Amino acid sequence: MTVRVQDSADVSPDAVIGEGSSIWHLAQVREHAVLGSQCVVGRGAYIGEGVVMGQRCKVQNYALVYEPARLGDGVFIGPAVVLTNDHFPRAVNPDGSLNTDPGSCSQFGPAGQGRSNQQARNVILIIGDGMGQQEITAARNYVEGAGGRFEGLDNLPHVGLYTHHSINKKDGSVNYVTDSAALGTAWATGTKTYNGAIGVDVAGRPEQNLIEVAKNAGMRTGNVTTSEIQDATPAVMGAHVSTRSCYAPSGDFKASCEADQRVNGGLGSISEQLVDTRADVALGGSRGL
Repeated sequence: MTVRVQDSADVSPDAVIGEGSSIWHLAQVREHAVLGSQCVVGRGAYIGEGVVMGQRCKVQNYALVYEPARLGDGVFIGPAVVLTNDHFPRAVNPDGSLNTDPGSCSQFGPAGQGRSNQQARNVILIIGDGMGQQEITAARNYVEGAGGRFEGLDNLPHVGLYTHHSINKKDGSVNYVTDSAALGTAWATGTKTYNGAIGVDVAGRPEQNLIEVAKNAGMRTGNVTTSEIQDATPAVMGAHVSTRSCYAPSGDFKASCEADQRVNGGLGSISEQLVDTRADVALGGSRGL
């Protein structure tokens, strides 16, 4: 195997690059950094001085990994993620005082937010369909500038990030290009599946979703969307069908999902199952069903 370094990348001669690794355009690898074999450093990514990466690590586009980070084998760093070496918050007001506004990195001071054993009374999970960190960062930079903040989005107290791929139904291989149905099924049920699937695994077996888990535990639930309620992202919270287009049992929006139809012994269309699941609050648009 050989090392592939693009001409526009800046790799220190003092860095150690493992066999089979790739350093893409505009990436920087600083002095004494050590990359294991078969690592990938994406476009514009930064690997700081003395950073150590295990084998088969992947640092995606524009991610920043500062010293003294040490990454184990197979670690994945998503696009635009920053692993910082700051020990104290540095967000300040124009007069130099710490910015303690809600959402500021200095809000809780050097001691941090802290943790307790208290349980949340209510949980609101907000899904921005198609909103990865790169899309949010690009929009923020364009609208507010590099040092700006979105007044609402950036004040949310908790943010969850994860990577995802779908599964090819025929052979079970990985499909790196997922759709909203497979992606939604993954976060709603914890099961990866094929593109187009709503709440079922690769074999078509129903997987319990978050609303079903909550209702079985006696909790009140809601499913609110700006799209039609039968669209893939909200549908994964209340239905189990083989294809995302299985909107209705009849009419113009009856898809070719015969096995899912109740007359054939299936669980029914998305619309029918959403009625059965019956979240306490369900709000969304419609398509004239």
